[in-house]
Amino acid sequence: MRNLVIIDDPFYYRYRLCHQANKVGLAHGYLSDGKLIVDKLVKPAKNQSVAEIVSSWIVPGSTQLLAIDAPLGWPVSLGQELFNHVAGGILNTEANTLFRRDTDRFIKEKTGKLPLDVGADRIARTAHTALQLLNTITMLTISVPLSDSPSELI
Repeated sequence: MRNLVIIDDPFYYRYRLCHQANKVGLAHGYLSDGKLIVDKLVKPAKNQSVAEIVSSWIVPGSTQLLAIDAPLGWPVSLGQELFNHVAGGILNTEANTLFRRDTDRFIKEKTGKLPLDVGADRIARTAHTALQLLNTITMLTISVPLSDSPSELI
């Protein structure tokens, strides 16, 4: 049996970002006969830690998938462009190339839908919070390996 933990921000499009724990939705489930069974749905209270709730669901030694609806990295071209940028200078990279990751292009190719750009659309704060969350979960439980390739999850 594999466990699945999904962290989603149902209020995202109202720009209530996941750095507000009581605005986050948590779901826990497992696979049974090839079907996902969701057995827990939680909306943390104002004083609850998302990381502590998720950490309590992690079973050491078992195969688990932690899905966070937030970008965990920035486009390579954005980092390179900003490293060499001088205030007031032109950005030499086209905007879509600058703000979209390979992951975004992969999702667009597979689903026909384009995610919000990590470098724009006000989701950089969500990305920052998601990385803090992963670090806290790692400190409370075990290392959380990340997949660099969507094919590793299939």
